[in-house]
Amino acid sequence: GSFNLRLYLSEGKPGQSITNAQITVTDKNDNVKLNIADGGPMLFLHLENGRYKISAQHNGITILRNVVIANHRGTNVYLNWKNLEADTEASVDEVQSQAI
Repeated sequence: GSFNLRLYLSEGKPGQSITNAQITVTDKNDNVKLNIADGGPMLFLHLENGRYKISAQHNGITILRNVVIANHRGTNVYLNWKNLEADTEASVDEVQSQAI
């Protein structure tokens, strides 16, 4: 209940959990809130309400997500490295805070 940003990391179509991703979370002013070299398969954070950027790198492929934390229930973000072999950077998606 005290974690309002929950990251779930996996790869491949079946969603095999991974543990060796570089994860960086920054706020709207580019202040680093988290920088971890060996994150996963789950990472739970408590952040103030606001906009954040998530950068997650695994096997040389980076996934970027923008997320808005707007309530205490928080947001789940699923990062899956599937079919990204040809890309060096995935597209940026906006994830809105959602009640769970």
